[in-house]
Amino acid sequence: MFKSKPVILLKTFSKKELRQCSQFIATPLYNRNEQVIQLYEILVSFHPSFDTPSLERQQLYLLLFPNSVYEEQRLRYLMSDLTKILEEFIAYQEYQQEKRFFLARAYAKRKLSKYFQQTYKQIQTKWRKQNIRGRDFYLQNYVLEDLKLEAGFHAPLEYLKHTQEIIQELDNLYLVHKLHFVCEVINYTYVYSTNQEEQNYRFLLDAIEKELPESLHMEEPAIRIYYQIFKNLTEFEEEAHFHKLLELLLQYESHFKLAELNSMYTFASNYCVRQMNRGNEPYFRHLFNLYKLLLDKQIMLHSGELAESDYKNITTLSLKLNELEYAAHFIETYQSYLQTPNRENAYTFNLAHLRFYQDKYTDTLSLINQVEFTNPYYHADSKLLIIMCYYELDELVPLHNTFDTFGAFLRRNKLASVVHRNLYMGYLKHIRQLTRIRLGNERYIKTLQQEIVGKPDSMYMKWIRKKLDLLLS
Repeated sequence: MFKSKPVILLKTFSKKELRQCSQFIATPLYNRNEQVIQLYEILVSFHPSFDTPSLERQQLYLLLFPNSVYEEQRLRYLMSDLTKILEEFIAYQEYQQEKRFFLARAYAKRKLSKYFQQTYKQIQTKWRKQNIRGRDFYLQNYVLEDLKLEAGFHAPLEYLKHTQEIIQELDNLYLVHKLHFVCEVINYTYVYSTNQEEQNYRFLLDAIEKELPESLHMEEPAIRIYYQIFKNLTEFEEEAHFHKLLELLLQYESHFKLAELNSMYTFASNYCVRQMNRGNEPYFRHLFNLYKLLLDKQIMLHSGELAESDYKNITTLSLKLNELEYAAHFIETYQSYLQTPNRENAYTFNLAHLRFYQDKYTDTLSLINQVEFTNPYYHADSKLLIIMCYYELDELVPLHNTFDTFGAFLRRNKLASVVHRNLYMGYLKHIRQLTRIRLGNERYIKTLQQEIVGKPDSMYMKWIRKKLDLLLS
């Protein structure tokens, strides 16, 4: 039952939406079945986790039909009816957000140009007040201008002028979406291994690069920012592109909804990570300050939630910069912003890393062994932490056993990018070398120090360098 469609839909509802949906279901226009209302009330009483034996199918059936013999089909029909009404409700919620837009479309189709024009002006006034010009705006604006022709404006000169305006809006629409998705593709190839052929996304890109910088389209904030993101991705060595991107984001942040602004800042964050992986030390602090900015402005929160990956990245970076007090505060404060199903796992994983930096290795092992490996990065980071704890505790037998299992995992796994896989293989190699040094081969210490010069200064490499320094002291 936990994975049934009504439950999955209801998990996404806020408390306000639950109240509104209750009124919606009770409206005869949408529902006349009292048992559907009863089913809805039972389900929402377990919101938001829905984690209770009472929601098993037979238990739920008894709540709905006491003293009745269980009939699977009867329950299925009722669940299906509730699903349809919930879908009607969420569609209605979307309509409510843009009802004037739909009204304008209706007037245009009926050739009621006078009333279309009134609604058109109301929409334009609303957009001016909101001052939001993200990717969604360009699609809606293009469609609205196209509807203006359909509504019946046929005077030749007016038609010509407006058609030219539509072409301008169409170009804006194309450019902002083209640049956005090109940036997504390029960025994706840096994070994950992929066989995607470059020509699949390069169509017209050379022309855009040549013509766009001097065009009027660069007056559009979204196009300026996505073009700057593109330059930041493709001209990696030019660090000025990164600082210009941050400048544009701060300048135009009021033009975008938080979700799109968060996506834009993610490109900036990823640039910092790539620089960090190359050993560019200042970018650790750049990224830390960027994270704090996004948290303070709640840009990083999506619908009131913090992504599990962001929770991990902020903790890891805080620890790497020895910001232990901030890390402890962050881990505790923001665990409540994580999605319920993964909250405990993410909290435990990050708390284990904090305990390691506090030199509490036994506590670290106890915590990390409770973590479920929900993705390859969790698996890899957990194994490295276990290896480092065994090293610190001088537990050589489990240490070497973990070397073998972790090495096999890295060779098998194909999801992580080649860059990340090589990084983890490098960490494993160097910790193995550390172990040999501890067994008496001290002449390798300086050789190993030279070998890791210029390597990315991650939390793991920082620990390896620290161990080598201790061996020489």
